[in-house]
Amino acid sequence: NRRYVKENVYAVSLHPGAITTDLGRNLQVYNEDVSRVLQDVFKGLKPVMQYIMKSEETGAATSIRTAVITDEEFKKSGGGYFDDCNLANEKLREDMKDEKLQKMVWELSDKILLSKSL
Repeated sequence: NRRYVKENVYAVSLHPGAITTDLGRNLQVYNEDVSRVLQDVFKGLKPVMQYIMKSEETGAATSIRTAVITDEEFKKSGGGYFDDCNLANEKLREDMKDEKLQKMVWELSDKILLSKSL
């Protein structure tokens, strides 16, 4: 957000939370045997995890919330972090507020993306 605010471009970040989905159903880890064991473990944990993790609908709520906020609220929240549908900057770890680390991550991400586009 800080980088492009002068161009009237704003951004926020968010975390949808841990969501009970089947997105990992085709995940191949190391080899088929390990993948099969992990799938069995997760299947066994699914009844318990549904009480800890968010439903797909609840998990989508923060993404939807940030997509539909007013322009004024988006500008006001620019650079902010959303969690559970609310601005939650206080939940950020201290290292995530470090501008030197932010710059380093930005430059590394930029370098990786530029190398992929060639």
